[in-house]
Amino acid sequence: MKITADVINNSTLPESSNMTIAVEGLILGGQASKQFSLGPFRQHTSLIVEWDTTGYVPRVYRVDAIVIQPKNANSTKGNIGSGYVQLIDPMPYGSFSLSLLETTGLGILLLAAIGFAVTRLRRRPSYADEPL
Repeated sequence: MKITADVINNSTLPESSNMTIAVEGLILGGQASKQFSLGPFRQHTSLIVEWDTTGYVPRVYRVDAIVIQPKNANSTKGNIGSGYVQLIDPMPYGSFSLSLLETTGLGILLLAAIGFAVTRLRRRPSYADEPL
């Protein structure tokens, strides 16, 4: 899974700092940190990290993008951006794992077969009513 964090310098001064991406407070391995220098007036940079979710159980995880506040920075906002990601189990595959569409189709076929059988049984003449 790819996680992308963007930093925008809204200041009139150039800024340099470090950005990190963490999941549940643990910094992701590999290229999860980046040093940057941004010019003024909406200059921006991005950090893209690949999160290997192998071994993580299905649930909601907090993902943080952390920027260490530069010295003498005039920051009016926090230096952490957070988001949430929900991991889910993939649909199992095999002979007994059917999608909603397949299950609905089988249900319709089963109801049609039952309806056909009931109408056929009703049309049969009763042998008890026939004269001997």
